Amino acid sequence: KMSDEDFKDIFEKRKAPVPYKIMWFPSGGMGCLQFRSKEEALKAICIANLVQAKNGRRIHLAFTFERKDTDFYSKK
Repeated sequence: KMSDEDFKDIFEKRKAPVPYKIMWFPSGGMGCLQFRSKEEALKAICIANLVQAKNGRRIHLAFTFERKDTDFYSKK
């Protein structure tokens, strides 16, 4: 699993909207991203989908149902 910072760097380097929350699933390698608007999410998918990460794997982005901020948790 890559760090949140490495993941956000993928978006920043491409000048794409950066997710403000990242929720990794316990199984690792997959998760959900939270953007400030649907427009930001759409732009991020258009720019960053299928980009190759540092580990050589491609990033696959897709839409899912809307989640509340409380559905996201952060590491302590």
